[in-house]
This record gives sequence, C-alpha cells and structure tokens, in this order.
Amino acid sequence: MARISLTSELQILSFSPLSKDTCQVTGLTVTPDLSLNTLVIPETDAEGRKVVSIGDRAFAGITSLRRVDLPCSLMSIGNRAFAFCENLMEVSFGLGNGRGCMLSHIGDRAFMGCDCLTVLSLGELQGDLVCGKKAFAHCTRLRTAVLPMGMTELSEGIFEGCRSLMYVRLPEALTVIRTSAFSSCRTLPIVSLPACVCRVDDCAFSFCSSLETVVFPEGECMVSVSAFLDCPARPDFMKAV
Repeated sequence: MARISLTSELQILSFSPLSKDTCQVTGLTVTPDLSLNTLVIPETDAEGRKVVSIGDRAFAGITSLRRVDLPCSLMSIGNRAFAFCENLMEVSFGLGNGRGCMLSHIGDRAFMGCDCLTVLSLGELQGDLVCGKKAFAHCTRLRTAVLPMGMTELSEGIFEGCRSLMYVRLPEALTVIRTSAFSSCRTLPIVSLPACVCRVDDCAFSFCSSLETVVFPEGECMVSVSAFLDCPARPDFMKAV
C-alpha cells in the first residue's frame, strides 16, 4: 500500500490558520489519484501550527483512500470530511484506538458511506465525544464499533443503515439514544443498555431484523413506541415519550 512521506504530506495538504498556534486541514492541493492510498495527517503544518481540525468536506469522495492516520492533536472533524470515501478501510485515531487523542467532535455525516470501514475503535478517547447526525451512517461493512466510555449521547442516525454491524460497545455514561441511531442495522443481535440510559427516541432500533435481545437498565427509561419498529425485540414495558 502506498504511503506518503511527511514532506509530501505537507506539500499536498492545504491548511488554514485558526489562531497564531493552531490550524485546520482544509483538503488537498492536488487532484487525488489512485496512488493516494494512505494519508497521515501531521501534528503541525509547515509553519509549526498545531493541527486541531479537519474542515468540512476536506477529503469527501476520495475513492482511492484506504487508510487515514489522525494526530493526537486533532480535536474536531468537520461535516462530511470523509463522506463516501468508499474504499476507506481503516481510521487510526491518535496512538491507536484513540489513545492520547484530544478528539471531541465528529461532524454530521463525517464518515457516511465509507463502505469498506469494518472496525471503529474509539475506546481510548477521553471525555464526552460529540458526534453529529449520521456520522457513520451507511457504512455497510462496519461490523464492530467501540465507543468512548465518557460519551453521553448517540446522535440521530449515527449508525443508520450499517447493515453488517454485529457488535457495539455502548458508553457507560450514555443517557440518550436519538432517532434512528441504529435503524436498519439488520445483523445486530443483542444490545445491552448502560445504567445511565434514560431515553430511547423514535425508530432508534427500527428494522433491526436480527435484534432479539435488549437488556434495559434497572431505572426508569423512557422508550418511544416506535423505537423497536419492525424488530423482534418488543419490550412490553415501553413507555411513550
């Protein structure tokens, strides 16, 4: 697999300053081609400014891209930043699994339609990661998702249409599962909701045709009447939101 050297990375990436000491990656300075298989985002730009953000649509639709390494300094990934990178197989956050990474925000549809992404490893991220709507929607080969323990909310449609999803580790701090968060995850067999979950919104697990077991927390949990629409798991104690 082709790998770009640090020198050429700085040459092909475009940056914009956010402050005297920080910057954002805004995209490529060249037209992507079939040789751009692996992309390593550096910690700093050529001026020594720390890379803290990837801009909206920065790498959207680059079909040759197979691996992305993101730096520990990164705090934010913009809307649709990697959307429809249909051959993207691996995303490394920080020092692997998010260890040491400062990432706290992933934008709307940031990785939507990344068909070849099979594993999402965010388990070592610290704090409350906020993901926008449909951040990983329609990643049709995604099988495993490990989320950071401090994450408190699953956004609308975050894993919608991830039809190969077999396992998801939900955060211990999770309180809310938004509309259609796991809709049409057709191979998901079991979900265990953490103790803090108090709300499950409309269609959160709709059309999950293999979901037969849902373990609910002992405390009160408000569950929409459509949360398990067309799904084998139909808890008889569900309360309308």
